[in-house]
Amino acid sequence: MGKKCNCPPPGLPGWMATYGDMVTLLLCFFVLLFAMSTVDSQKFKNAMMAFRGTFGLMDGGKTISPEDFMTNARIETRGSEFKYQTIAKNLKGDFEKFAGEKVKDSTNLEETDLSKIADIQITDRGIEVMLGNEVLFDLGKANLRPGAKEILDIVLNTINTVDNEILVEGHTDNWPINTEKFPSNWELSGARASSVVRYFIDKNRRINTRISIAGYAETRPVAVNTTVEGRQKNRRVNIVILKSLEERMAEKLIKDVDTEE
Repeated sequence: MGKKCNCPPPGLPGWMATYGDMVTLLLCFFVLLFAMSTVDSQKFKNAMMAFRGTFGLMDGGKTISPEDFMTNARIETRGSEFKYQTIAKNLKGDFEKFAGEKVKDSTNLEETDLSKIADIQITDRGIEVMLGNEVLFDLGKANLRPGAKEILDIVLNTINTVDNEILVEGHTDNWPINTEKFPSNWELSGARASSVVRYFIDKNRRINTRISIAGYAETRPVAVNTTVEGRQKNRRVNIVILKSLEERMAEKLIKDVDTEE
């Protein structure tokens, strides 16, 4: 007779199936904990109330009320509006203070006219700071003028106090440019936006993950290009403190509901 074989049976040991199930359940448990930690507490409470009794685990039950969601959305929208109104008001105050100080040191009132330095508006996208190219760049150039840095520092101080995404947009008038460095207004507008972003990042490298640029050339004018004043307004750099996607969705929801009512 041959010797009895003591080899283990084919396949994995039975305990490994139980062990694998346990590890998978632990993974799901910690993923659930992480997901719950980022949920808005009030919305989670409303959702949990709706699930009560659904699976027979708890008595009672309640359907999620659309009024609850609308109330929460209105509260969030009011908070968002107040937040951006406060930021815009403080930013405008900083520019007015800057212009006032320049008036004392300058005999040229046009150079210290706030309307020619910055225009600050709250839009659907967020806070838009429109800076005239005359205070930032020389005509046909993309290098920052020495005095531009003081103006950009005012905006940067505000950017440093918020966590929002920042978009820097370059715009030109419709006069064509064709140089070795800038074959068209597309390159010029993009280069000007890039110069602003590069200055911001040199002053604070931590914002490089939430700032971006766009060059629109002459495609988005704010005035006619048939006058000197109009072309001057169109040559600009917009710095946009963008609202979050959640803030924009909440505002749109409220506007749609108010329109239907």
